[in-house]
Amino acid sequence: LDVRESHKFSFKLLEFRPHWIIHLAAVADLKTSNITDLSVNWLPVETLKYVQNSLHDCKLVYFSSMLAKESIAVTPDKVYGHSKFLMEQKCLDTENKNFIVLRPSTVWGIYHESWINEFVKASKYRYVFKIKNINPKRYFCYVENVSAYIHELILFGIPENRKSQVFFLTDPPVKLHDYINTFTSVVFGYKTLSIPYFFMYIIAKVGDTLANLKIRFSLTSFRLSNM
Repeated sequence: LDVRESHKFSFKLLEFRPHWIIHLAAVADLKTSNITDLSVNWLPVETLKYVQNSLHDCKLVYFSSMLAKESIAVTPDKVYGHSKFLMEQKCLDTENKNFIVLRPSTVWGIYHESWINEFVKASKYRYVFKIKNINPKRYFCYVENVSAYIHELILFGIPENRKSQVFFLTDPPVKLHDYINTFTSVVFGYKTLSIPYFFMYIIAKVGDTLANLKIRFSLTSFRLSNM
Protein backbone atom coordinates (compact mmCIF):
# COMPACT_ATOMS: atom_id res chain seq x y z
CA LEU A 1 0.00 0.00 0.00
CA ASP A 2 1.42 3.37 -1.06
CA VAL A 3 0.45 5.89 1.63
CA ARG A 4 0.54 8.62 -1.03
CA GLU A 5 -2.54 7.05 -2.69
CA SER A 6 -5.11 8.95 -0.68
CA HIS A 7 -8.24 6.97 -1.58
CA LYS A 8 -6.77 3.51 -0.89
CA PHE A 9 -4.95 4.68 2.22
CA SER A 10 -7.97 6.39 3.80
CA PHE A 11 -10.23 3.40 2.95
CA LYS A 12 -7.90 0.99 4.77
CA LEU A 13 -7.60 3.27 7.80
CA LEU A 14 -11.35 3.87 8.08
CA GLU A 15 -11.93 0.14 7.71
CA PHE A 16 -9.48 -0.59 10.55
CA ARG A 17 -10.69 2.34 12.74
CA PRO A 18 -7.48 2.84 14.79
CA HIS A 19 -7.38 4.71 18.09
CA TRP A 20 -3.76 5.76 17.48
CA ILE A 21 -1.84 6.45 14.29
CA ILE A 22 1.93 6.80 14.60
CA HIS A 23 3.18 8.21 11.32
CA LEU A 24 6.73 6.98 10.75
CA ALA A 25 6.51 6.53 6.98
CA ALA A 26 9.28 8.63 5.46
CA VAL A 27 12.21 8.78 3.10
CA ALA A 28 15.35 9.89 4.94
CA ASP A 29 17.49 10.39 1.86
CA LEU A 30 20.31 12.88 2.40
CA LYS A 31 21.63 12.31 -1.11
CA THR A 32 18.82 13.58 -3.35
CA SER A 33 18.46 17.24 -4.27
CA ASN A 34 14.99 16.71 -5.79
CA ILE A 35 12.26 17.33 -3.23
CA THR A 36 9.70 15.31 -5.21
CA ASP A 37 11.73 12.21 -4.30
CA LEU A 38 10.70 12.88 -0.69
CA SER A 39 6.97 13.44 -1.32
CA VAL A 40 6.06 10.61 1.06
CA ASN A 41 7.27 12.88 3.87
CA TRP A 42 4.32 15.27 3.50
CA LEU A 43 1.68 13.98 1.05
CA PRO A 44 -0.02 11.47 3.44
CA VAL A 45 -0.68 14.15 6.07
CA GLU A 46 -3.90 15.43 4.45
CA THR A 47 -5.24 11.87 4.34
CA LEU A 48 -4.35 11.31 7.99
CA LYS A 49 -6.09 14.55 9.00
CA TYR A 50 -9.22 13.50 7.07
CA VAL A 51 -9.24 10.09 8.77
CA GLN A 52 -8.72 11.64 12.20
CA ASN A 53 -11.67 13.99 11.73
CA SER A 54 -13.79 11.02 10.63
CA LEU A 55 -12.73 8.96 13.65
CA HIS A 56 -13.31 11.34 16.55
CA ASP A 57 -11.34 9.33 19.13
CA CYS A 58 -8.27 8.90 16.92
CA LYS A 59 -4.96 10.42 18.04
CA LEU A 60 -2.02 11.16 15.76
CA VAL A 61 1.72 11.15 16.38
CA TYR A 62 3.85 12.52 13.55
CA PHE A 63 7.59 11.93 13.40
CA SER A 64 9.50 14.86 11.96
CA SER A 65 13.22 15.70 12.19
CA MET A 66 15.56 18.10 13.95
CA LEU A 67 16.56 19.17 10.41
CA ALA A 68 13.03 20.45 9.72
CA LYS A 69 13.16 24.06 8.54
CA GLU A 70 12.03 26.29 5.71
CA SER A 71 14.71 26.47 3.04
CA ILE A 72 15.13 27.32 -0.63
CA ALA A 73 18.59 25.72 -0.83
CA VAL A 74 19.06 22.59 -2.92
CA THR A 75 21.72 20.76 -0.91
CA PRO A 76 20.47 17.30 0.15
CA ASP A 77 20.29 18.02 3.90
CA LYS A 78 18.34 21.23 3.24
CA VAL A 79 15.94 19.45 0.85
CA TYR A 80 15.26 16.71 3.39
CA GLY A 81 14.77 19.28 6.15
CA HIS A 82 12.38 21.25 3.95
CA SER A 83 10.32 18.14 3.20
CA LYS A 84 9.86 17.69 6.94
CA PHE A 85 9.05 21.39 7.30
CA LEU A 86 6.27 20.95 4.72
CA MET A 87 4.97 18.00 6.73
CA GLU A 88 4.89 20.04 9.94
CA GLN A 89 3.09 22.95 8.25
CA LYS A 90 0.38 20.60 7.01
CA CYS A 91 0.09 18.98 10.45
CA LEU A 92 -0.33 22.32 12.22
CA ASP A 93 -2.91 23.63 9.73
CA THR A 94 -5.92 22.12 11.49
CA GLU A 95 -8.38 22.92 14.27
CA ASN A 96 -8.11 19.38 15.61
CA LYS A 97 -5.33 19.53 18.22
CA ASN A 98 -5.42 15.86 19.17
CA PHE A 99 -1.95 15.26 17.77
CA ILE A 100 1.72 15.97 18.44
CA VAL A 101 4.80 16.26 16.24
CA LEU A 102 8.02 14.68 17.49
CA ARG A 103 11.42 15.86 16.30
CA PRO A 104 13.86 13.09 17.27
CA SER A 105 17.58 13.73 17.42
CA THR A 106 20.02 11.15 16.00
CA VAL A 107 18.42 7.80 16.84
CA TRP A 108 20.85 4.97 17.38
CA GLY A 109 20.79 1.38 18.56
CA ILE A 110 21.82 -2.18 17.81
CA TYR A 111 19.78 -2.27 14.60
CA HIS A 112 21.30 0.95 13.22
CA GLU A 113 23.37 -0.52 10.40
CA SER A 114 25.37 2.60 9.56
CA TRP A 115 26.40 2.97 13.22
CA ILE A 116 27.66 -0.62 13.26
CA ASN A 117 29.18 -0.61 9.78
CA GLU A 118 30.76 2.85 9.85
CA PHE A 119 31.49 4.12 13.36
CA VAL A 120 32.32 0.78 14.99
CA LYS A 121 34.47 -0.45 12.11
CA ALA A 122 36.23 2.91 11.77
CA SER A 123 36.96 2.87 15.51
CA LYS A 124 38.33 -0.66 15.29
CA TYR A 125 40.85 0.32 12.61
CA ARG A 126 41.63 3.69 14.24
CA TYR A 127 40.09 5.77 11.46
CA VAL A 128 38.23 7.93 14.01
CA PHE A 129 39.71 11.34 14.87
CA LYS A 130 38.69 14.34 16.96
CA ILE A 131 38.83 17.98 15.94
CA LYS A 132 41.47 19.69 18.03
CA ASN A 133 40.18 22.30 20.54
CA ILE A 134 36.55 21.74 19.50
CA ASN A 135 34.33 19.59 21.73
CA PRO A 136 30.73 20.17 20.63
CA LYS A 137 27.65 18.85 22.38
CA ARG A 138 25.64 16.35 20.38
CA TYR A 139 22.14 15.06 20.89
CA PHE A 140 21.44 11.35 20.51
CA CYS A 141 18.39 9.26 21.29
CA TYR A 142 18.59 5.55 22.01
CA VAL A 143 15.96 3.66 20.01
CA GLU A 144 14.48 1.90 23.06
CA ASN A 145 13.93 5.29 24.71
CA VAL A 146 11.91 6.33 21.64
CA SER A 147 9.85 3.15 22.00
CA ALA A 148 9.33 3.82 25.71
CA TYR A 149 8.06 7.35 25.01
CA ILE A 150 5.58 6.07 22.40
CA HIS A 151 4.43 3.46 24.91
CA GLU A 152 3.85 6.16 27.53
CA LEU A 153 1.84 8.22 25.04
CA ILE A 154 -0.45 5.29 24.34
CA LEU A 155 -0.84 4.49 28.06
CA PHE A 156 -1.38 8.03 29.37
CA GLY A 157 -2.42 9.98 26.28
CA ILE A 158 -1.14 13.20 24.75
CA PRO A 159 -0.40 15.76 27.53
CA GLU A 160 -3.33 18.17 27.83
CA ASN A 161 -1.33 21.06 29.34
CA ARG A 162 1.19 21.21 26.46
CA LYS A 163 2.20 24.66 25.23
CA SER A 164 3.14 23.44 21.76
CA GLN A 165 2.25 20.72 19.30
CA VAL A 166 5.93 20.17 18.45
CA PHE A 167 8.34 18.41 20.81
CA PHE A 168 12.02 17.53 20.59
CA LEU A 169 12.77 13.90 21.44
CA THR A 170 16.30 13.36 22.73
CA ASP A 171 18.45 11.99 25.51
CA PRO A 172 20.63 14.40 27.54
CA PRO A 173 23.39 15.93 25.37
CA VAL A 174 26.89 14.50 25.45
CA LYS A 175 30.21 16.07 24.56
CA LEU A 176 31.33 14.47 21.33
CA HIS A 177 34.98 13.96 22.31
CA ASP A 178 34.02 12.36 25.61
CA TYR A 179 31.62 10.04 23.81
CA ILE A 180 34.24 8.96 21.25
CA ASN A 181 37.04 8.60 23.80
CA THR A 182 34.90 6.52 26.14
CA PHE A 183 33.85 4.21 23.32
CA THR A 184 37.31 3.65 21.84
CA SER A 185 38.92 3.32 25.29
CA VAL A 186 36.44 0.79 26.65
CA VAL A 187 35.90 -1.25 23.47
CA PHE A 188 39.26 -1.06 21.71
CA GLY A 189 41.67 0.18 24.40
CA TYR A 190 42.93 3.44 22.89
CA LYS A 191 42.16 7.17 22.92
CA THR A 192 41.48 8.94 19.65
CA LEU A 193 43.95 11.39 18.14
CA SER A 194 43.16 15.09 17.69
CA ILE A 195 43.59 16.76 14.29
CA PRO A 196 43.49 20.54 13.64
CA TYR A 197 40.27 21.75 12.01
CA PHE A 198 42.15 22.97 8.92
CA PHE A 199 43.25 19.44 8.04
CA MET A 200 39.75 18.07 8.67
CA TYR A 201 38.40 20.79 6.37
CA ILE A 202 40.77 19.68 3.57
CA ILE A 203 39.82 16.02 4.08
CA ALA A 204 36.12 16.98 3.94
CA LYS A 205 36.66 18.80 0.63
CA VAL A 206 38.32 15.67 -0.76
CA GLY A 207 35.25 13.76 0.48
CA ASP A 208 32.96 16.20 -1.38
CA THR A 209 34.85 15.59 -4.60
CA LEU A 210 34.65 11.82 -4.17
CA ALA A 211 30.94 12.06 -3.34
CA ASN A 212 30.34 13.94 -6.62
CA LEU A 213 32.06 11.04 -8.37
CA LYS A 214 29.70 8.61 -6.56
CA ILE A 215 32.58 7.29 -4.46
CA ARG A 216 31.70 6.73 -0.80
CA PHE A 217 33.93 8.51 1.72
CA SER A 218 33.57 8.82 5.49
CA LEU A 219 33.93 12.62 5.80
CA THR A 220 32.25 15.38 3.77
CA SER A 221 31.57 19.07 4.40
CA PHE A 222 28.03 18.18 5.46
CA ARG A 223 29.26 15.77 8.12
CA LEU A 224 31.97 18.17 9.25
CA SER A 225 29.42 20.97 9.73
CA ASN A 226 27.27 18.59 11.77
CA MET A 227 30.19 18.06 14.13
